Amino acid sequence: SDFIVFDGLSSAGADSVLGAAFEQASSGREPSQRTIPVAWGRTMSCERAADGVVWFSFDELCGQPLSADDYAAMVAKAELHTFILAGVPRFTLRSHNEARR
Repeated sequence: SDFIVFDGLSSAGADSVLGAAFEQASSGREPSQRTIPVAWGRTMSCERAADGVVWFSFDELCGQPLSADDYAAMVAKAELHTFILAGVPRFTLRSHNEARR
């Protein structure tokens, strides 16, 4: 798996780059809202999903009380292969839980 990190881009610049990455990873499919299964029969909503690709803001994905089981369920049950994460902050000691997620 590949990890691509963009640092120092403006919000508009980052959205443009991440949008292009989403389009490439989803083979140009149009994104739509999708309910994603997580562990223990729960679900979460994703506003941009297409063909195994999901786009979350940092707060939407990492600001939630999710566990490793939840992330594993997203990959296994929803057949996700690419997660695009926007708005990742610089971490401080106060954001310990979010950084771990």
